[in-house]
Amino acid sequence: MEGPMRVELTEDVEAPPARVWAMIVEPAALARWFGPHMALDARPGGGFREVWRDGGREVVTSGRVTAFEEGRRLALTWADDDWPAETAVEIAIEPRGDGSRVRLIHQGWERLGEDGAALAAAHRDGWRHHLQNLRRFAKTP
Repeated sequence: MEGPMRVELTEDVEAPPARVWAMIVEPAALARWFGPHMALDARPGGGFREVWRDGGREVVTSGRVTAFEEGRRLALTWADDDWPAETAVEIAIEPRGDGSRVRLIHQGWERLGEDGAALAAAHRDGWRHHLQNLRRFAKTP
């Protein structure tokens, strides 16, 4: 259930689950839809690092892989370098007809205090954009 402190999005993708999974975990494919600023070591215990700009400020977002179910589910901790606590992201893929359904949940915003709801809203918009990119790039060879 989505609310101000929980981002929950789904995106139907016209590609089989194996292709969608590869788009998420393979570095060159991830760079195509998420951007070259994201580095993910997609394995149990692996991590990620994203370096981006918010106006004139450089931001580093990082975390670690907390769950890895090959072809089905990836879970990560997620925090900007200036946040007081981590949040949690889960991406799950399931077959849907000839394609896939991608479900993303990003929660834990209440740990960030009074900024949590605004950060969740901003991430909701960002995740929506990234999932639409994933849908577009996953169906092209």
